[in-house]
Amino acid sequence: MAWLLVLSLLGCGTTEPPAAPAPNKTAPAKAKQKAKTKQKAKAPAPVEMVPATIYLVDTKAQKEGKEPVLVAVERQVGKLAPEKNAVWNVFKGPTEEEAAKGLTSLKSGAQGFEAFTLADGVATLKLRGGCSSEGGALTVYDQLHKTLTGFDTVEHVKLLGPSDAKAPEGKVDHRPDCLQP
Repeated sequence: MAWLLVLSLLGCGTTEPPAAPAPNKTAPAKAKQKAKTKQKAKAPAPVEMVPATIYLVDTKAQKEGKEPVLVAVERQVGKLAPEKNAVWNVFKGPTEEEAAKGLTSLKSGAQGFEAFTLADGVATLKLRGGCSSEGGALTVYDQLHKTLTGFDTVEHVKLLGPSDAKAPEGKVDHRPDCLQP
């Protein structure tokens, strides 16, 4: 037993607590750098909005054969490209409140649009997805034409179907074949 006492006094068979790790001097510096990076990445400036009139379809008037079938509604759209943003709003469709009043947007099978340009008073855009008049005389073309020509900057609208390669030349309106009544 004496030898156990000697061993314990000499430290044999005992374990010392592990030494505390050396302080990490780079961790606080990295944290400060991350904080600075987050501060530099400021939130984008709010988009300046302007009022725009878009046209939706009054389903009740359409069923009863009464005019006007296309009804003006006000939207707030981005100021930098209000014409393009108005088109986006036509595809977005009515608000819940507008839908409750019987307003809708005819998409004519399209899922949206692409390749929007505006030059010399001519707005040109291409439907994305499908394209069909579904046998009706009123299509998304009518909504877009009325919406876009409501801007002082637009005199003509050239709407291309998804499979159309290019628009006709000149300052003319164009309804794609897939949307002919």
